[in-house]
Amino acid sequence: MISHLLKAIAVMGFLCTYMFSTPSMFSTPSNTPTQEVLAAERALFEAIKNIDTVALSKLLADDFLFRNAGDASVGKSDFLKTVTLVDGTILSVSSDNMSAQTYGEVAIVSGTQKAVVRMRDNSEVTGLGIFTDVFAHRGGKWLLVFAHNIDLPNQ
Repeated sequence: MISHLLKAIAVMGFLCTYMFSTPSMFSTPSNTPTQEVLAAERALFEAIKNIDTVALSKLLADDFLFRNAGDASVGKSDFLKTVTLVDGTILSVSSDNMSAQTYGEVAIVSGTQKAVVRMRDNSEVTGLGIFTDVFAHRGGKWLLVFAHNIDLPNQ
């Protein structure tokens, strides 16, 4: 169960204090590329936390791939389906030490992730992982093209 949750939230990076619901917010001239990429990452967190596949779809490139350690790569369509399979309510997502590096039209965001989910029986489950997300600057905005997650044992 927690593996499915982490697959669904691996793209998040998890600073859910801000909501960025329109892609145009990611390419405003006053922001640096690093700020734009981090804003795109936070928008991903929020879309996954809210299980908003419409918003999430706009943040993923058509050629997006997700890979959880040990699993085969999953494309955009299957990833969006996975997000809807969370068997509970995502209560919180957070990231300690999230950082971004930009290299022209490519950016890499990495960090640790923690998600707390209330299951149907009212119990709470915590998922931990580390992630690396790769963005490409396309059509004036940063789109996620590749996401990689490694599940960590609960501590």
